[in-house]
Amino acid sequence: MSDGKGLIEIGELARGLGKRPDNVKRKLERIFPEDHLLNLRKRYKASIGKGASREIETYMLDYKTAGALAMSYDGMLGIEVLTILEDSLSTIQAMTIEAAKDNSAGVLKAAAGFRERYRERLEFRPGASENEDRSVALKRLGRKGL
Repeated sequence: MSDGKGLIEIGELARGLGKRPDNVKRKLERIFPEDHLLNLRKRYKASIGKGASREIETYMLDYKTAGALAMSYDGMLGIEVLTILEDSLSTIQAMTIEAAKDNSAGVLKAAAGFRERYRERLEFRPGASENEDRSVALKRLGRKGL
């Protein structure tokens, strides 16, 4: 469940990681301070039938918290994410320099270079399931699929 504002529900992250939601929740509560968790905790009422409802408490994670939590499960994923982040920052810097020179061809060349370096990771595969995409991504990291 995503809220459309860049937040992901902790259970959805757990499913993406192939982990049990209660274990991911415990890990979140163990590695982050309580004041940070207060901002992430959400409560809502869910209908359970026949007019009855139940209050549900969950965590809606921003991308930084979700990324840090995911990386705590997989160190190689963390290395890969940081490598791509560093390369993207270098590319943005190169594009900024070329734009300051009013060199649109240089800007396009820098952007195209980044896109080509990471094309296989960004590949859209119509009809592929989430599990198939995850399996392919893990193979590209040199790990077994689920």
